[in-house]
Amino acid sequence: MSANTTSDIATSNSIATPKAMTKGEREDLQRLIKQRERVLKSAAKQRSAELLADFENQMGSEFSFDDDAVWTKATRDAEAEVARAKQRIAMRLPRTRNSRPVCTHPNTKLGKPRLRKLDRDAQARAARDGDDQDRGH
Repeated sequence: MSANTTSDIATSNSIATPKAMTKGEREDLQRLIKQRERVLKSAAKQRSAELLADFENQMGSEFSFDDDAVWTKATRDAEAEVARAKQRIAMRLPRTRNSRPVCTHPNTKLGKPRLRKLDRDAQARAARDGDDQDRGH
């Protein structure tokens, strides 16, 4: 091997020392980083808006029962049954001379919260009645 070849190998294996950045280069880099940050934030906001709009569309389509023939028929049947039940209840209510009900019929739309309230009221009434009987009333 020649001396030049050894010297070339030593030069190519040496680690390059980093060159210090100038103030202008640092400022350019800061501007570039801030610009990229703005672009990425804008893209993230846009993506969030797209995802939210997509979610709202899915929610709207997921619960559009009016388009379903089976749901429409079941709703119509249920409403007809509720009307018949209201008629039967109205016939059982005590009436005044002008044939108006003395009291109104109970709500036929009994959801779980309404049933829980009625249950609590009945239990409270039963407890009161039990207390009244204990006192001799």
